[in-house]
Amino acid sequence: MEILVSSGFQRDCVLQMMGSKQSKARKCHEKAFEIAMRVGNNARLVTGLVSILSEKHTFLHSWVEDDDAECVYDYTTNADISIYNYLELMHAQQSLIEIRNKDLKSGKVTYDDWVKILYALYED
Repeated sequence: MEILVSSGFQRDCVLQMMGSKQSKARKCHEKAFEIAMRVGNNARLVTGLVSILSEKHTFLHSWVEDDDAECVYDYTTNADISIYNYLELMHAQQSLIEIRNKDLKSGKVTYDDWVKILYALYED
């Protein structure tokens, strides 16, 4: 996987990837990881509980919060909006996992490590 360094180019690349016409169902975790690898070092990969329609329909979802740009990138919803507005829109109830992308880029946390954490959450 290519890791981009220039923040301007990263944002364009991330937005292009999010605008893809491919089906986005069930890809939030994989794509959030990919996006987290492309944005600046003050971003984090977040997995939490959200309920878009009502609290009866709560599910596990992943997105990237970029503190430098003060925004969220969400591949599934094509979101590129402020963190506050995103959390309000998605009715995010609880962040269960937050991993700094510098830990992802350095290899401290690998994709396989993160998938194991996700499977543990799904089992609970």
